Amino acid sequence: MNGAPPNGNGSVRGMGRGPRRRFRDLVEVADSVLWEADPLTLHLSFITGRAEQLFGYPLERWLEEPDFLDSIVLPDDREILRARAGAMRASGGTVEYRIRTADGRTLWLREAIRVTNDVQNGRTALHGAMVDITALREAEDMSERLRTLLEANARVAEQATREEDTRTVSAGTDRRTRFQIALAENIDDLVDARSAGRRLSRVLADLLQLDVVIVCARGFDGTTIAGSAPEEISRIEHSGRCELLARLDELDAAASLTIVHARCAHVPMAVEAIAALPLLDSRGEQIGALAIGTSEPAWFVQSGKLELAWYAAQLGKAMALGLASERLSSSVARDPLTGLLLRDDFYARFSQELSRAARHRTTLALLRWDLIDFAEFNERHGRRVGDRALRAFADVVRAELRGYDVAGRIGPDELSAVLFVEKHASAHIVAARIQKSAATARVGDVFIPFPARGFALFPDDGTDVAALDRVSLVRMANHRDTRLAFVRKDELPLVRAVAEDAAD
Repeated sequence: MNGAPPNGNGSVRGMGRGPRRRFRDLVEVADSVLWEADPLTLHLSFITGRAEQLFGYPLERWLEEPDFLDSIVLPDDREILRARAGAMRASGGTVEYRIRTADGRTLWLREAIRVTNDVQNGRTALHGAMVDITALREAEDMSERLRTLLEANARVAEQATREEDTRTVSAGTDRRTRFQIALAENIDDLVDARSAGRRLSRVLADLLQLDVVIVCARGFDGTTIAGSAPEEISRIEHSGRCELLARLDELDAAASLTIVHARCAHVPMAVEAIAALPLLDSRGEQIGALAIGTSEPAWFVQSGKLELAWYAAQLGKAMALGLASERLSSSVARDPLTGLLLRDDFYARFSQELSRAARHRTTLALLRWDLIDFAEFNERHGRRVGDRALRAFADVVRAELRGYDVAGRIGPDELSAVLFVEKHASAHIVAARIQKSAATARVGDVFIPFPARGFALFPDDGTDVAALDRVSLVRMANHRDTRLAFVRKDELPLVRAVAEDAAD
């Protein structure tokens, strides 16, 4: 098949003129690889320049070699290409397969195929999109390996307990067994370092009857508190220097429980004394700190220190895997304009967090925003200013969220966030701060459009994604006529002026 010559910038090949120009303009900024094919021969008639960036092969090969994809697909996945061809000849579908890139790497691709029948004109259009899901696949594989490892540990622990005379089982052995079983339960939590930190700190505090347990983790995005018991300590966010880790950095990696005199911002002033020991990954590198507060002196003698060191070793492995998974998930394609999760990834995370909340009987809040009259704003000020306004609002949202909250762009001018809250009132406070900040946010001399806000609370408003989504949509529609909600009375004149300016 002969490919059409490239356009001026070489990023889209085989594009005709006329109505398809709009399609070309859209795909220029797409992060995925978009293509169009002849519905009779299934040969590509155009493909975006993203293909060359991701896979390393010249675009000419995709267009001029009919069997080019077959030549780079891994042999074990060639059967999937037959299913792909069937989907292209039928009504479309989604397939996943692996390819070898020009530089020898193996990538997992998810390809969505769409077949459009134009009955009026008797024509059929065939389009598709390829998305690199390698990071997701690697995270899934890591989760499965972790699941297998910890379930095996739990089985061994249970077997050892059954084989011993229950009258001679020490309290320490029983606690270790229960902790290993807790690791194996709800294993999906461990692919998220913060979820793992929250759950395991509570488990440890309950098992060892400690007054305070704090897990600090050195993540890829800086050091932060990962979990605590009591849970209200987790409200203290600290993205700067962690004095706990700085103090432990001065010690040998094998240091036992050490009294820490430095006051870290992770630790509330109400805690009189703190003791800590390092959390290490499988290579012996420090990734965090386990800090405890207790009035029980038994933990500071040699036997107590050894007991805590065992728990720190287990926590270190779990947190290391969670942090590694977090690094992988951070490489998943994000919205290039706002830096937030894409719609599908956001709802996948929302569903996952909803399942966790149901298991642990905790509460969640779904917030969503729609910039009012955004289309008119774009027409008046231009799309470039509109993009900057959307990015500015995304920055406002991100600034008010904590590290473990989840935010995404779910529509052209819609953002959404999932908040982990102990009380639903906390979500309303966050929403209020976002509304107030957005009311005065500017792009140059121009106020950004005022956001309509919707919300839904789990479990009060629903227990599944669809139900909570519906509730938030209804409330957002109602809020369009009450733009000044969550704004103090003394700020009403300013905010009203901003809202009117965006609506003119």
